[in-house]
Amino acid sequence: MEPSREPVARAAADTRPPDSAGVVVTALAVRTGVSDMAESDTESVDPADGEAVRHALERFAGSSAVSERGDGSLVADFRGSTHVTVRPDGTVETGMPLHEFSGVPDRLVFDHDAGDLRVERDGVSYTFRRP
Repeated sequence: MEPSREPVARAAADTRPPDSAGVVVTALAVRTGVSDMAESDTESVDPADGEAVRHALERFAGSSAVSERGDGSLVADFRGSTHVTVRPDGTVETGMPLHEFSGVPDRLVFDHDAGDLRVERDGVSYTFRRP
């Protein structure tokens, strides 16, 4: 018998559907639970902790996709122009065709199973989906 995939709980506000690049922006973090299934593989990282960010980015994008610039910025390059950059001061920049984001979050939440990176600050969440 296959486990139920019905949502157990959901809390969200001002959720907009993904744009053509697969990016979802919400005013609150969206949390869903799935009954009879293990928790997803998530980790919360301080964006100013370079070692923790490198480890999480390498798990998220693959170690060969992550590099360090001369200024200490960590960059995860995906196909085309899609990327995630985390500067030493914690500033996060993402880029995709027709879309970009820049901001200083309180935390980065990597959901490795779902392929999502949530950039969170003061109840606002930006979600980058791994291509």
